[in-house]
Amino acid sequence: MNWSYESLSETRFFDLGEKLWDIIVLSALWIIFSLPIITCGAASSALYYAVYKRITKQSGKPASDFMHALKTNIKQGLPIHIIFTVYTLIMIFNIYFAVNGWGDLKLPDFYLPFALLLLLPLIVVYPFTYPYLARFSTDTKHILLHSAAFASLNPGKVILLWFITIISLGLMVILPLAIVTPYFAARLRLMVVEPVFEKAIETEKRRTEASDE
Repeated sequence: MNWSYESLSETRFFDLGEKLWDIIVLSALWIIFSLPIITCGAASSALYYAVYKRITKQSGKPASDFMHALKTNIKQGLPIHIIFTVYTLIMIFNIYFAVNGWGDLKLPDFYLPFALLLLLPLIVVYPFTYPYLARFSTDTKHILLHSAAFASLNPGKVILLWFITIISLGLMVILPLAIVTPYFAARLRLMVVEPVFEKAIETEKRRTEASDE
């Protein structure tokens, strides 16, 4: 049988291979650009953007979409990631200090719950931040504020997003799964986050239409 490239490209096998290639490429790009640590946030935003464009069939070039989003979001992704990293390190030290004290200095028992409570801003803001950065263009202040607002209105989704993050990080230590886990983690985040974004977009659209009448 004489197979042409055009006829081969229309087969389910070819389509499956193409999708698998996209999964591997996007996961590899995320791993590469997350290795410097400081660029991890921008890489996560770029991965979300590329997966979104791929799933919604707005683009057939996921690698190009990833690099475009990385270049676009790097200026905001870097400071946001630094904020999260510094805040996390301070909170870890604070909790350690609350539990163990500092030398002969011991803090009262009521300080530990307070120290744990200070983790709440990070827990609330983080899950929606990088998907929001991937999908909308605004300043860093409003990215964090809007992410916090989305989280406060969707606490169940916050828990689910943290579950996805923790499980995916655990799977990343298994070498064969590392090359596909970032993609599927982003895909799951998209399934959780996009209905929230779509609802917000629709609400804003109705508000704008009402104000124009």
